[in-house]
Amino acid sequence: IAIHQEGKVVFVNPSACRTMGASNPEDLIGLPVLELVHPDFHGIVRKRLEVLQRGEGVPFIEEKMLRLDGTSVDVEGQAMPFTYEDQPAVQVVMRDISARKRAEKLQRALYRIAEISASVQDMPGFYASVHQIVSELMNARNFYLALEDEAGGGLTFQYFVDEVDPEP
Repeated sequence: IAIHQEGKVVFVNPSACRTMGASNPEDLIGLPVLELVHPDFHGIVRKRLEVLQRGEGVPFIEEKMLRLDGTSVDVEGQAMPFTYEDQPAVQVVMRDISARKRAEKLQRALYRIAEISASVQDMPGFYASVHQIVSELMNARNFYLALEDEAGGGLTFQYFVDEVDPEP
């Protein structure tokens, strides 16, 4: 939960502190709200603020916030106008949905790999496609697929991409 008045944070609970990467509420109090919103969502948040100024609530939406260290966090939030310390204010209830967003992204990647595997024409092309999909999830500039020879203990590389080292 966070509360803001006149575009600045005036209250945050301990959960909001953790979500935003603050060690205590004072780290966030006084900051402009838009400073905590990912730039890609500034337009949406400005429109929501206009609705809130008219005294209307806004539904839950997914957006990205910026932690104090500059990293982004996926949140789902809802805001309602109310009175705080006898002044108009906005109460924001948000929850961190980063784990859910990562799980959804991983599920989509696995589905794409399964789709490609069902129609594979050539293994090198398939491996390159898997490499591309994995690269969308994490840093995978160096990527290897290998088979282990159980008897001899050696590896046979089926796919090998490395920025520095040649294929062994």
